[in-house]
Amino acid sequence: IPTEASRISTTSDYFTGDERFYALASTGFGQGELMVTPLEMALVAAAGAAGGSIPRPHLVAQVRDRDGRVLWQYQPSAWKRAMEPGTAAQVKEAMVWGGNEGWARGARPPGVTIGGKTGTAEHGQDGKPHSWFIGFAPAEEPRVAISLVKEMAGASTTEAAPVGRAIFQAALAARK
Repeated sequence: IPTEASRISTTSDYFTGDERFYALASTGFGQGELMVTPLEMALVAAAGAAGGSIPRPHLVAQVRDRDGRVLWQYQPSAWKRAMEPGTAAQVKEAMVWGGNEGWARGARPPGVTIGGKTGTAEHGQDGKPHSWFIGFAPAEEPRVAISLVKEMAGASTTEAAPVGRAIFQAALAARK
């Protein structure tokens, strides 16, 4: 699968030119020229949920024959360490609060505790901002991490969070 490395800017002098006075701060909260993919953000959510370890990404959970017998099953494994366990615990706690009490609560399926973070990203073009959601569920023993972006859709609480809820419901039902 073709990939592109993540970048923090497209303007060569973004951190040294006229924007240098605010570039680091605006990049730190997801504005500026920060560029990430939904997969990268799903891995952020997964690392927060998993004590700081980034799981090895995979596309196929299992292979079955025509009779439904499992021929091969993906075995989850750690890929890289993104943060120390104490930092990950703080990220997880903040995301659990956000997914159950904060702006991301619209992504919470009934009866499930989640970790979540919404984001409404300006993009410098005419139109509505991009609507983001990242999260993991169930919060007590995370089995699913998701990320989604609805381009030029508007506020994340009304656009991305409900889609996140539907994805969580489908993913958790499939993993029972």
